[in-house]
Amino acid sequence: KQWYQRRVAITAGGEQLKEQFEITMKEFDKSLTDAQSCLLETVHLSKCDALPELEEWTSFAAWQSAACSTDTLAAVDSMLQSWCKRIELVLIETDLIQKESDDIGPYAELVSWKHRMTKFNFLLEQIKSPTCRNACGILKLAKSKTLETWKVFDQKITDAANEAKDNVKILYSLHAYCKPLYYGDPVSIKPEIKKMMEAILIIYTTSQYYNTTDCMTHLFVKITNQMVAACKDYITDHGHKRIWDFPYAVVTLRIQNALRLYKEYDDGFQSMKTKSEKEFDFSEMYTFGKFVSFCKRLEKIQTMLDVIERYNAMNLIKLEGFDPIITKYKVIVTTMQKKGYDFLDQRKTTFDDDFEYFTSQISQLTNRVMEFAETTVNKRPTVTRCLEVLSKIENLHIAEINLEPHYSLIVDKYQEELERIRKLYMENKEHPPLQRDMPQISNAIPWSRHLT
Repeated sequence: KQWYQRRVAITAGGEQLKEQFEITMKEFDKSLTDAQSCLLETVHLSKCDALPELEEWTSFAAWQSAACSTDTLAAVDSMLQSWCKRIELVLIETDLIQKESDDIGPYAELVSWKHRMTKFNFLLEQIKSPTCRNACGILKLAKSKTLETWKVFDQKITDAANEAKDNVKILYSLHAYCKPLYYGDPVSIKPEIKKMMEAILIIYTTSQYYNTTDCMTHLFVKITNQMVAACKDYITDHGHKRIWDFPYAVVTLRIQNALRLYKEYDDGFQSMKTKSEKEFDFSEMYTFGKFVSFCKRLEKIQTMLDVIERYNAMNLIKLEGFDPIITKYKVIVTTMQKKGYDFLDQRKTTFDDDFEYFTSQISQLTNRVMEFAETTVNKRPTVTRCLEVLSKIENLHIAEINLEPHYSLIVDKYQEELERIRKLYMENKEHPPLQRDMPQISNAIPWSRHLT
């Protein structure tokens, strides 16, 4: 037994190490991919082909000589103007709202700012290069107006580089708290939300650049996206199974865990708002709307699964004339199971239509069961037989099926039957019908027993 326990412990430890190794390798692969993509973000400022030796003009005398040459001055001025236009275009492109996929997580925010940092740092390196320094020196001596424009763009690039560097540093610190969103499930993510919210609150209250409404909104939207993605992966075993492939208890537990995660997320956000000294002036509906819609979809799916689980008991009923109802029920369920789209995709409104149709079909099926019960009560000759049928239907434990009116009818029927038996007994108790070769007393006993 001790050997077995040690073996289990070693195996469990090995699985944990394996999982940690896989996560580390995925992170390493991400880093390499990000580094490669960052290299594509570099912006090159074109040099002056007419002055290949400009980089070597480092002395004041060389600057003065170039400033006195009309052709050289024009070439340097033209080069700096082209740089201003190029930098202006880069700044405009950076400020434009980039179209992003609606399912990317918070790591994409870090990657986006890393791309910015790479782009502006590379521009800063070129601005600090001897070529740029010499060009600015020449234009300063010539008192060119282009230099004033250049100084403005130089400052903008410096500010943008400082902002990107600061934001990358902040998002790197936050990434450690967001890792469970990528590698965990709702159960393991839930305890980490409080720490993640505390880290975001620190960023919101202390960051020099990343405390704006736009930045915080983008961050929360991406966190919401990743939480929804984690819930979907958890419920479907990373997309390998559908909800129909799991036992009812398993899929119900997973759905409830996903709903609890949203509750914890919302509570954490509200708590952060309460603690913050700064006002939260961004839209909660925009930030959490996707998770809210996803939870509403989960609630509908859970309702559908609950109905199917309750009505499955009909397959066990063995009653004459009940088979068409069972067949109809199987058709309703099979039709829903054969839908080809993803039920968990809250964007697909087709499910809402199918859910409404499913609900209406189940309602009609319930009415058929009620009609069957009513017909049974009316047609069955004895109260005992009626009670037997209603008991089987009642054992389905389907709240939508109300049998109280039918039991009232049975009580009335039972009273009528008792009255009929009483009259029959009173009419024949003195002289019950004699059976052949039976004494009178011995004949009266079985006669009275068979009255019911």
